[in-house]
Amino acid sequence: LLLLAAAFCSIQVATKSIQTPVLSTVDTINALPWTSEIAVLEADGGYAVYLDRPTHRFIAQDKSIPFDALLKERSINLIVASPRLMADHRYKDDPEWQRFLDGGYAQTFQKIPVIGTENTLFVAEKDLLSR
Repeated sequence: LLLLAAAFCSIQVATKSIQTPVLSTVDTINALPWTSEIAVLEADGGYAVYLDRPTHRFIAQDKSIPFDALLKERSINLIVASPRLMADHRYKDDPEWQRFLDGGYAQTFQKIPVIGTENTLFVAEKDLLSR
């Protein structure tokens, strides 16, 4: 019984030191110097719950209009480009999204990789304090 308890405790300690992609993404978003509420477009579900400021979540899978119109209509200022979003046909097949990824974001968004994950954040520059 004592060995079982020791093994359980060591697993718990080892697990706590590992950052998951979701936790790393949340930590990266929370570390940004926001000046407004966050309007996040994401496909994974759950980021908004853990952010430390008011947040509106827009489910990427609900996309029914071209990407540029979606950005404008929803006033999106944060995009979590995760593998799930990148594989979604609503985005892969949208030429406006492809132009955004190919550098079109640079006019109004900053591209921020989430270290240790496959996620990339696109953050509207107007909603960040200048660094």
